[in-house]
Amino acid sequence: MIDARTQHDPAKAPGLIDAAVTKAGTLKELSERIGVSRQHLRKLRIGESTNMSYLLQVALESFTEGGD
Repeated sequence: MIDARTQHDPAKAPGLIDAAVTKAGTLKELSERIGVSRQHLRKLRIGESTNMSYLLQVALESFTEGGD
């Protein structure tokens, strides 16, 4: 588990989302599986938003590590 005080990094969002989409198949499937809107994930993925929460970072890291 990551420590939010030292390892929360919203700049990781595009890479984490890309890795999770690869595993899930589509952005829509990822959205449904982790309970975050597809629009929010899309904005984070393309850099239109940098508002990735600590909780979302943990969810994406857990998902890509096999904890789906």
